[in-house]
Amino acid sequence: MASDLIFKDREGFDLVRRSEIVSAGVIARLYGVPVEDVRVFELPAILALKISIPRPALSGDLNDSDVYGGKFHSRLVRLAVNGEKRTKESGTDSRTTASQS
Repeated sequence: MASDLIFKDREGFDLVRRSEIVSAGVIARLYGVPVEDVRVFELPAILALKISIPRPALSGDLNDSDVYGGKFHSRLVRLAVNGEKRTKESGTDSRTTASQS
């Protein structure tokens, strides 16, 4: 499964990159996968980070609970960066948009 984090400005991109909140180690712990299975690609020219982890089951398999991987990004949007956290109550968006791919 892969998810793209696309930033609206360089400041947000650099903030998240420097914070290492989207490191292979953090993602591995968040999704319960071995760190060596996590790939994080930095794409500074387009202000994006791409995260890739193996699917727990093939899409459409009897054991697959998320055929399109739509639930994948929900853990990412709740990550805190320098104390900022996106919540419904606060409306804080920490300058990022997560999209599934």
